[in-house]
Amino acid sequence: RIIGLDSNGGYRVQAQLDWLDGVLADASTDPDIDFVFAQLHHPYKSEVWSPGDTAYTGDVVRRLEAFTSATGKPSIHFFGHTHAYERGQSRDHQHLWVNAAAGEGGIDYWGNVPPVDHEEFGRAFVDWGFVLVDVEAGDAPAFRLRRVSRGNGVQARDNDVMDDITIRMLNDAPQVPVPVSPTGGAEVDPKFVDLRADSFLDPDGDTHIESQFQISTTPDFSDVVVDHWSRFENWYAPDGASGVSNGWYSVDQIADPDVTHAAIATDLDPFATYHWRVRYRDSGFVWSDWSESASFTTGAVPLGPCCLDDGTCPVMPEDDCLEQRGTWLGVDGDCDDCPDIVLLFAEDFDDVPLGPNVDEALPGANVWSETPPAGWVVDDSGVP
Repeated sequence: RIIGLDSNGGYRVQAQLDWLDGVLADASTDPDIDFVFAQLHHPYKSEVWSPGDTAYTGDVVRRLEAFTSATGKPSIHFFGHTHAYERGQSRDHQHLWVNAAAGEGGIDYWGNVPPVDHEEFGRAFVDWGFVLVDVEAGDAPAFRLRRVSRGNGVQARDNDVMDDITIRMLNDAPQVPVPVSPTGGAEVDPKFVDLRADSFLDPDGDTHIESQFQISTTPDFSDVVVDHWSRFENWYAPDGASGVSNGWYSVDQIADPDVTHAAIATDLDPFATYHWRVRYRDSGFVWSDWSESASFTTGAVPLGPCCLDDGTCPVMPEDDCLEQRGTWLGVDGDCDDCPDIVLLFAEDFDDVPLGPNVDEALPGANVWSETPPAGWVVDDSGVP
């Protein structure tokens, strides 16, 4: 079933959503419908051009997600508005998010507006191109979605396939993972936990694309304090992108595509017991069941010397040190390794970038500090 919707201003009305509810109800009971594809102009979320984000599209997405989970029939919402290709998927539903733009016209390069890294998206490319969907009916319904690129104003492409995924309505779930470490109450750092599970196995031969790790204070996971969704890829904006000159390409932000483990910065209580579990997702966007839970305990918060810009070096946790703009030397650090602190007295700082609490006078005039003595504290950065 292909559904067309109008997301333009003036048409974002409840009557259209009510109509959609009826169409989805009909599709849910029709044995000849295996998939539902909806199309509308505006995104619910866009990484490349967030000013176009539209809450009304979110109402559509939530209806499609609920339909898919209730019926087992995968769904897609196609959108545009952002002049780039973006493809992602809902975490808890076999539902795809696909920006099929841009066939022509201007491209929204990375950095034209500040980009937003949404968890749902795995691939975003700023280019011209189109999306092909091949649908197979019968006893094993499936569809194959491909992004074919024509490049952009900097790099030309000749129908390069930039994305290629296959979704099956009948897809066996991956094998349930087994926690490997930490287990059995092993002690970990309350500020950093490295969770590891066993290898990914899938009866259909699908690949491992995502994992979800949860940490709870209770063994029944009624009090989840960490919910970590990890992906094997995240094609996103290059650092410092500011438009066509340096924002015409995408960079995979994932250094390690192995998502059987997750190194997670945490803020857990010291001397406490926690429980964790994990589930795996295959390349057909089907999750395994949750693993059995494993437990660990937390030790004391690590302490180490902190070099502050007033020349002192107290011992404290790393987070507290960084909050005070200090340099934390680690649990085995030594205050003797702190950078030198120098007091400078001068009248001509015309060529020196000035830090806070400094009154920058006219060129050649005296420069005064707000706090006595009349000088500036300088560390190895060279900036007062």
